[in-house]
Amino acid sequence: IGGGFAREGMDAVAASTLRSFDTELAALHEQVSHIAVTLLTDAHSTAAVKGSLLSGATALALFLDRQNTNDMLLPLLITFLNDRGPKLRAAFFEGVGGVCAFVGRASVQAFVLPCIMQALTDVDEPVVCAALEALCRLSEVGLHPRSSLLEVTSKVAPLLCHPNALIRHSASGFVTTLASHFSPAETFARVRPLLLPFLVHPLPLLSPAALRAAL
Repeated sequence: IGGGFAREGMDAVAASTLRSFDTELAALHEQVSHIAVTLLTDAHSTAAVKGSLLSGATALALFLDRQNTNDMLLPLLITFLNDRGPKLRAAFFEGVGGVCAFVGRASVQAFVLPCIMQALTDVDEPVVCAALEALCRLSEVGLHPRSSLLEVTSKVAPLLCHPNALIRHSASGFVTTLASHFSPAETFARVRPLLLPFLVHPLPLLSPAALRAAL
């Protein structure tokens, strides 16, 4: 009987400790969220401060948990795209990949992908390059559904002929990631027609070397 009471007492202490931990963690989440919002929305906040947060955005997302990241952090980061300086806009696409992997496909499709697609027509070429590289990373980790990949490819394909070599390279990089999502038959029937208007030579298969030879 004594052993039973002891176990019940230990269980009660453990449950109390867990409740205390959860309460303190929630309070810490709230404090960190408040600090982040204050730092980034203050009238005197600079691009350097925002860039510093972007460099640690993945670690911050992991700490805040998925719900807080979706509700607070991700919308806050997206506001960086309103900055007039191309450096911060490009930094957003360079730093958001880890956050995307954490929040999952639904949030990426609803919030991040539209921003990336809009950036493909940005007036500043470094931003376009960064957006294309972000598309590559999302494709590599499987955050695009196949139907979305085809739509994105139709928008990226014209950039295979862009005057800027870096943009052409980044666009080619995205296109070649499609080989891991589509079979050779699907590539021929569904991907190749999207690319044909921008190719000079036939594209026998979707590989970096074959794509370079076809352009």
